[in-house]
Amino acid sequence: MIDSSIDDEWWVLSNHVDEHDWRGSVLSNAFVDAMLLAFIRAHPLMEEDTGLGEAERLRDARLALFGIPAGTRNKYYADYAALHDMALGYLEDRSGEIPADETGTYLYEPKRTGCRSLKGLALDALEKGLANRGATEIGTLESSVKRLSRKFVGEFDELIRFAEDNSGVQLIAEKTRQLQVLLGPTSVPMSLVSDFTRDLKGVV
Repeated sequence: MIDSSIDDEWWVLSNHVDEHDWRGSVLSNAFVDAMLLAFIRAHPLMEEDTGLGEAERLRDARLALFGIPAGTRNKYYADYAALHDMALGYLEDRSGEIPADETGTYLYEPKRTGCRSLKGLALDALEKGLANRGATEIGTLESSVKRLSRKFVGEFDELIRFAEDNSGVQLIAEKTRQLQVLLGPTSVPMSLVSDFTRDLKGVV
C-alpha cells in the first residue's frame, strides 16, 4: 500500500506515529470509515432481523476496534465545512502556490501581501456557513474564529490536500482500493462502491 512518493505517504505523521492521535484527523477518520464500510458490505449479517444498518455496524466496529464511543464520531467533523472553505480560500488567494518542506508537507504562511488573514478566512467561512443554513455557533464570534484558526493551522497540510483533491475523495478511494489489493492474497473480501462521494459526503 506504500507508494514510492513521499507526497502520497500521508499516514506517515512523524517518526513516532503512536504518539499521534489519528482520531482527531478528518482524513484519517474518512479513510477508516471507508475501509470499515468496505468490510461491512462484504460481510452481510447472517440474521436479517437484527435491526442494525450500516451506520450502526460502523459505529460498533469503530468502538470494538479503536475504542471510539458512540456519539463522539461527529465531533471530529463538526468544523470541517468551515475549515474546508478556509482551505479553498487560502488556495484561491495564493493561486494554488503553497510552499512545502523537503518531505512534501505544506507549510502555513502566517502573512502574505494581498491575501486574507486567518481571521478573515474564518469570518468568511462562518458567514458562508450561516448563509447555507449551517449549524449556529454557540459561543461568541471571537471564540469561533479562534477555534477555527487554531484547527486550521494544526491541520493545515491535511486541509490543503483535501481542498486540492475534491474533498479528499480521490485520495481516500485510491488508498482504500490499494488496501483491497493488499488483502487480496489473504482472501479477506472488501466491497468497494463505485461512488465514494456518496459515503464520504456524510462524513466530511
